[in-house]
Amino acid sequence: MFLCAAVAQAIDSRQALEKAASLIQQGKLDEAAKEFEAELALNPRAAPALYQLAYVRLQQHEPEQAVPLLTKVLEQKPSYADAHYELGKALLEMNDVPAAIQHLELATKMQPAESYGFYQLSIAYRRAGRAADAEQALRTYQDLKDRNPHKPSS
Repeated sequence: MFLCAAVAQAIDSRQALEKAASLIQQGKLDEAAKEFEAELALNPRAAPALYQLAYVRLQQHEPEQAVPLLTKVLEQKPSYADAHYELGKALLEMNDVPAAIQHLELATKMQPAESYGFYQLSIAYRRAGRAADAEQALRTYQDLKDRNPHKPSS
């Protein structure tokens, strides 16, 4: 009986996350946030819901709300490159440049074929006064974009 309830909860959880993702695509960020928050009320450690809610908060230009969510994700999944990338972006938006660089460097090391991390890293390096590093990161970004012109950048 317990197994059936657990399976039903997992299905409900997946459906709620899919609904919230659809709301994001429709630009209904407030509604999506409510869906993720409802999921987190049931399962506070649900990494997908934490990550997606952080993404919504970043889209709403609320990095101070995204940072603790992404930190919780990385406590569970320290090798989650996209969470490092989003945390780096959030920290950069909050002008915590040294911490942003740390997370963006991790993201680009974990996903060296993804151009978007190098672009954000170039911005962070420039803000830190590291012009040579910024130029190198920007060159890497452009090289990756040139090799994969149809791949979207974030």
